[in-house]
Amino acid sequence: MYREPVRPRGGPNWMGVSFLLLAVFLALLGVAILQTRITSPPQSADATTPPPSRSDAPSPDASPGGPSRAPSAAATKEPASPGATSSPSGEPSPVSGSADDCVGTDDNRDFLANVAEDLPFDIYCVSASEGWTLTRGSYSGRGDGRVVVISYRGPEGATLVLRQGNACSGQDPCPRGEPAGDASFGGVAGELRTDDDDVIVAAEDEDAGYLAEFEGLDEETARELAEGLLRIEG
Repeated sequence: MYREPVRPRGGPNWMGVSFLLLAVFLALLGVAILQTRITSPPQSADATTPPPSRSDAPSPDASPGGPSRAPSAAATKEPASPGATSSPSGEPSPVSGSADDCVGTDDNRDFLANVAEDLPFDIYCVSASEGWTLTRGSYSGRGDGRVVVISYRGPEGATLVLRQGNACSGQDPCPRGEPAGDASFGGVAGELRTDDDDVIVAAEDEDAGYLAEFEGLDEETARELAEGLLRIEG
């Protein structure tokens, strides 16, 4: 008659316990490894590259012709104000107008307009507001020897002769008289000279010479009249 084998009683199952402990150990080890990976900072691909030194760092002014950080003195200098300049002589600029603004008859004005247009230098006249009368006008010479002579009669027998171009033609000495200060011929810088009772204003620019010869006027009146001569627009 068959009998079931008798199983041992009361002894612990050591093999099962061992497997259980091994499983717990492996689980704890896995958790520890996972935690280490999570908490460790990731390394960048260039984390080991050292930072550039000061000498390697690019300078904002390193390139040739690069702008300077500080502006130069020329850059900060304020521009000069318009109208603040004056001619080296300190004389006012010439007053310009047409021949119609000159003293004289229609024929006189036509003559002045023609010479002002034809000649390569400026021509001046006494303006109609001065109260003088044109008595004669002439134009002679060629090339650099050209000269325009205009004669006027003023108040109380005073006279004025304007010589323009080769102003010293036929004059010896030229200009005559003794220096008596600065003056201008219609704005062209020159000097005032006196010769007995005559007053002469002599001036020249790069194109021509100019003489204003007064008789019967004092120095200040002659100076003012010469300075106020009108330049004819050619």
